[in-house]
Amino acid sequence: MKKSLALAALLGLAITSTATASNFSVSGPGGAIPDLTVASTWNGAYNNASFTSTVSVPRNVTSITSVTLGGLTHTWRGDLHIILRDPSGQGHSLVTRPGFTGAGFGDSGDYSAGGNYVIVPSGGGAVNAGAANIFPGTYNQFVNVGAGSWTAAGIDNLPMGSITGAAGTWTLEIRDWAGADVGSMAGGWTLAGTDVSGSTGTPFCEGTSGCPCGNNGSAGNGCATGANTAGANLSSSGGTLTVTGVNPGATVIFTKGDLAPAAFLYDGLFCMTNFVRFGQTVASAGGVASATDLGSGNYQAWFRDVPVSACGNNANITNGISY
Repeated sequence: MKKSLALAALLGLAITSTATASNFSVSGPGGAIPDLTVASTWNGAYNNASFTSTVSVPRNVTSITSVTLGGLTHTWRGDLHIILRDPSGQGHSLVTRPGFTGAGFGDSGDYSAGGNYVIVPSGGGAVNAGAANIFPGTYNQFVNVGAGSWTAAGIDNLPMGSITGAAGTWTLEIRDWAGADVGSMAGGWTLAGTDVSGSTGTPFCEGTSGCPCGNNGSAGNGCATGANTAGANLSSSGGTLTVTGVNPGATVIFTKGDLAPAAFLYDGLFCMTNFVRFGQTVASAGGVASATDLGSGNYQAWFRDVPVSACGNNANITNGISY
């Protein structure tokens, strides 16, 4: 098929949000927090077993608003370094050994009573409370200072609201840096934040030029159809993909794949490869069709265009969107 757009233009596309992000919340299992049994060097190598638990986040994350630690108990609070890891493996400190100064053991008070401890960017209480126990409630992120802060590669101290990352597996890790004191997080954990599902996406493969038979459409849409000279439009909001501007009763098939140079496909331009088809449906009387997306990625939709199509191939393609 004839190529009509440059690969560089497509692969150089900035995948950015064009609308306010939406909230998400996902939960993972809890369990025992392994006690220190193997000597480890602060701000160096942690050689001991960690507590880890994972959650799957379906869309790209734009910020973290809270991490809830369910049923948390642990004596000697200063032992624990609580870390969130994004799908790339990069760690982000949530609570870094309260009271620890690079020597000693930090706060001797406990995480007590086994309820929910909610870690937030601001507006909560202080986890660094010395010998006093702290009880279930809402507490501020605490990354410590000076020699008590983790500064080695692999774990950063970003404010929670600035933590971003890809869709995929996010991991809670809890490291216990001193022996003899033990605990668990029996109630599991919940990661909450904002993601790109509130975005209308960044358009690509618009049919403003280079359409198969000169049937160019309007900005933001695909190539012109037999009945719609502006072309059909694909948009997204709240995790729902919506096609408008197709014939009532038209079969619509949604696709997700990798970006590729534009190629003629029926009466439209198709700009993806390694794609999957999903969400086949029929357009309403108003020429609208919808499907739930498959998470962050690149999308286009194919649709039947009868009884008259612009180039006589009886099918066409919407614009693409990425988020």
